[in-house]
Amino acid sequence: MNETNTEMAMGTIVSNKYKLIEEIGSGSFGFVYKAIVMKNTELVAIKFENYNAKSKLLKNEAQIYRYLDGGIGIPSIKWFGVHEYNTITYRYMVFDLLGKSLYDLKHEYKQFTEEQVKKCGIGVIEIIQFVHNKGYLHRDIKPENFLFGLGSNIKKLYIIDFGLSKRFLDDNNNHIPMKYHKKFTGTIRYLSTNIHSGNEPSRRDDLISVGYMLMFLLKGILPWQKMQTSSKEDKIKNIFKIKNYYKQHNLAGEYPTFLVDFMNYSYNLKYDDVPNYNLISKIFNNKKVNKIDDVIGK
Repeated sequence: MNETNTEMAMGTIVSNKYKLIEEIGSGSFGFVYKAIVMKNTELVAIKFENYNAKSKLLKNEAQIYRYLDGGIGIPSIKWFGVHEYNTITYRYMVFDLLGKSLYDLKHEYKQFTEEQVKKCGIGVIEIIQFVHNKGYLHRDIKPENFLFGLGSNIKKLYIIDFGLSKRFLDDNNNHIPMKYHKKFTGTIRYLSTNIHSGNEPSRRDDLISVGYMLMFLLKGILPWQKMQTSSKEDKIKNIFKIKNYYKQHNLAGEYPTFLVDFMNYSYNLKYDDVPNYNLISKIFNNKKVNKIDDVIGK
């Protein structure tokens, strides 16, 4: 975490509008708090980022949320501003307060059933399709970033954390060209082998990350977790080797057909292919897939 970040005291008033009542998340970006809107007692979430942070992810994230506003599984942004606390200036973003994440539920249940994983897959792909159709990659697909709503939306799935997101279309709506020797972007546990190899991310890589996330939910652990290595570099190399092995051996016969089919489809997409989201939905719905479906949508 940035050394100039300071956790804020509960009860802190932000911009004379919001009162912090509970810390609900933290990371290299800063902090996320549950807060109450003072004029109407509505509960919201507020994400803070140090104004002097080099990355300035929060400003980009707020712009993307506004662009995607109203879409499938997109929380609403209520405010974006600047707040000073203990001589440190923060950017902050106010958005819908959400409930438990897929990661939270995995820890409650230890692992999901096949039917639960299929339902998650259908919901996640529907959201990712919307994001992709708007010209964006998420680039940090993981169970922590998919949360269910509250109240009447308790069964509705949402996506969060667009700080690493990026447009894959240029100003003329053409796919950006492939670049090589790129640094990793995202969470290593869920990165595709394309990203490990330094290739520019594209839609296929979001899908592969979805597949790894579903594998994690189904088994409760991924094959490349909890390795004992002497250095971070060795760990990354070993993760890459194991991912490649599972890619080349149809998930090593350890996963159900729907996941094998989904991963094989995603692995075989070319860099700038348009994924066939209808085909993917059929895979998760156990519907018969015809060969022609592999071509439609590309």
